[in-house]
Amino acid sequence: MAGGLAGVALFGMASLCAGLSGTTDELIAARVIQGVGAAAMAPQVLATFRVMFSGRERGRAFAVYGAMAGLASAIGLVLGGVLTDANLFGWSWRAVFFVNVPVGLGALAAGVRLIPETRDPVSGRPDLPAAAVLAGSLVAIVYPLLEGRDLGWPAWTWPVMATGVVAMAGLAVREALGQRAPGGPSGETRLAPLLRPRLFRIPAFSAGLALLVAWAAGMQGFFLTFALWLQAGEHFSPLRAGLTALAFSAGSFAGAPAAMPLALLLPRTAVRPDGSQG
Repeated sequence: MAGGLAGVALFGMASLCAGLSGTTDELIAARVIQGVGAAAMAPQVLATFRVMFSGRERGRAFAVYGAMAGLASAIGLVLGGVLTDANLFGWSWRAVFFVNVPVGLGALAAGVRLIPETRDPVSGRPDLPAAAVLAGSLVAIVYPLLEGRDLGWPAWTWPVMATGVVAMAGLAVREALGQRAPGGPSGETRLAPLLRPRLFRIPAFSAGLALLVAWAAGMQGFFLTFALWLQAGEHFSPLRAGLTALAFSAGSFAGAPAAMPLALLLPRTAVRPDGSQG
């Protein structure tokens, strides 16, 4: 769980830097670091659930997690509007970032005291070069898509995106071949696989990932456009915009407890180590 707590600390420090930022570039850099902290934090939380709980208890834990995520998203929308409208100490929008600092400190204190350390002794060490290639590939694909239209789609955008796609495909092939290769010499520290292409042969995993991608793409894009339309088009205050979006989070909060029990009732197909399904 040390990695997750490190992510919490990094997210809190980046939030402080975002609140103190004096230029757009500084704010963007702080938000990037926030993303790194969140990326280190979220997977550790879910992985810890799998170690700490089993069977139906695990299902209940994930249900509570989903309900709290829905509740947090609802509170976050409203609290962001309240803090911005209140303009505490003249902070305006900066209070939205400053509020993460005491929350992060509280989470760190509770995590150190209450969450047991979980470690897989055979997990291997992180494959940092592969992680760098993956991060570079994502940037090469996403950056031209974000900036290409404003820049008039210059010629460099297309080869950069193609390079990102090729690099990511090459990394997936490398990971797949590496997982089929025999282990190294005795005593050699094994690299933990960054990608696990074999997981896509599990129908439950592939279907769940496809649904998650579709949901994230639709909802994140919708809420960004919706918030801009409410405040710039309909001239809603930040608080009123947050309260308007509250109805969406209410559905997530109400439906989360039933999601995991329903998932446990559905048949799933697993893939055995030899590649056969059962």
